[in-house]
Amino acid sequence: MFNKKNLKKFIASCISIATIAIPMSITANASTYSRLIDNDPTSSSGNSSSSNGFSYINGGSCYNGDARIILSGNSSNFYHWIHPKISLGGVKTVTVNLQVYLNHANFTDPRASYSVYKNGASLTVGYINQNTAAGGWNYKYASSNDFTGLWLVSVSPSGQPNCQTGADAVNVTYTY
Repeated sequence: MFNKKNLKKFIASCISIATIAIPMSITANASTYSRLIDNDPTSSSGNSSSSNGFSYINGGSCYNGDARIILSGNSSNFYHWIHPKISLGGVKTVTVNLQVYLNHANFTDPRASYSVYKNGASLTVGYINQNTAAGGWNYKYASSNDFTGLWLVSVSPSGQPNCQTGADAVNVTYTY
């Protein structure tokens, strides 16, 4: 079956394969941080919001009965959902899963831009056509990049004329 020479080669091959395969099968535990943020957060939640030009609207279809809206023609406007800063203790790869609550007939922006802010800069997570989005939590976007800290989610209008960008609630989950 095996002579001594072939047996030594077989054992050496098995050891080589094991030393490669075993470390690859070890998975580090990931940390997860989730935050549901409405545009009217309670002070006890630790969340807040800020905007450049968005106006208050109300309606039964909005999350907790109200939202914010702006004409989409100026892409430099923004709405921020702010949560307590997460310091990661060094550079980490982070997966961002973002759900956006959209449920108002006047949310018509064809390419609203959603971002998270990290390390003093923004990272675009994705774009949503608010005009064709089904009502509710039906959109998720995911992205990865290197982060050292996280503290807010943002929406900016597309810059398209004759439409409106809506901002209601977001549900963000970071896995790192």
